[in-house]
Amino acid sequence: MRVSLAALMAVFALAACQPGSIGADKTGAAAAGGYTLEVFAHEGDQIYVVSRQDGKETAARVSDGRSVILAASEAHGLIAQRPLDAPANPDVTVRAPGFALSIADDDSMGRDNARIEFTVGGKSVLIDAAEAGDRRRALVRITGADAAAARNFIEEARDLSEATKADMLRALGLKS
Repeated sequence: MRVSLAALMAVFALAACQPGSIGADKTGAAAAGGYTLEVFAHEGDQIYVVSRQDGKETAARVSDGRSVILAASEAHGLIAQRPLDAPANPDVTVRAPGFALSIADDDSMGRDNARIEFTVGGKSVLIDAAEAGDRRRALVRITGADAAAARNFIEEARDLSEATKADMLRALGLKS
């Protein structure tokens, strides 16, 4: 349950820190952008993936304090090798036109797993976290982000080196 509450707070903090990045236009139509932002953490490693709607992707891995560019296919492969044991059924589901929130939590048998999905205005955030003893894994995926949010996601990733950030921005044509 602690993971669920922390993740839910992270979703609302993300919304508060990114004014205008989560919402719908005045007609109620989706106001989503074409970027997907992902960060996956497993033990001491982090994998960052940024994808555009046209299929262009860039990825990086941080391990032992060093960051390197990865092929996006390699990054997706590393993420898939460490699947999360997501809870099967949501504990809370809230739906309204243009809005959905789902929270699932399983803290049985010495494990604490949580999954939160939040969608509004064509944008969505998925937070999937698992903890068993001293093993921790988490995935955060944001879809429907615009170019400014994608640029900010890369620039604010504190564990990526400046050179890796520059390479990622350049790969997506986001270098200003």
